[in-house]
Amino acid sequence: MTRSDSYCRGALPHLGGRPRQDLRWQTNFGQWVGEVGVPAIVSELETDPDLRVSAKAVYSWLRGCEPRPDRARALVNLSGGAITLNMIYCHRRDLERLRRAAEAEGAGDECRSQST
Repeated sequence: MTRSDSYCRGALPHLGGRPRQDLRWQTNFGQWVGEVGVPAIVSELETDPDLRVSAKAVYSWLRGCEPRPDRARALVNLSGGAITLNMIYCHRRDLERLRRAAEAEGAGDECRSQST
């Protein structure tokens, strides 16, 4: 099972899933996707032939790729205002900020473990 396959199992630990700890789920956009679920988003948006949204597309957005404007607007509409275009388009920047903070924290842990 790959990390991206764990989205549905993460909510069901009794089935052997692990909680989502990947940084992409910690941004405003990532949290919303996690709450709604990738399958539900795809199910709602794949009915529009102009959008052609797949699970692969949603995961690419979570990795930091930006959706086309029509898809981003559809996500905002689907969310009922829970997310904004700004949250969607700032996801990549927020993700990079979280990655830098995690790397800095990890470097600090390494230094502490060497000094003890």
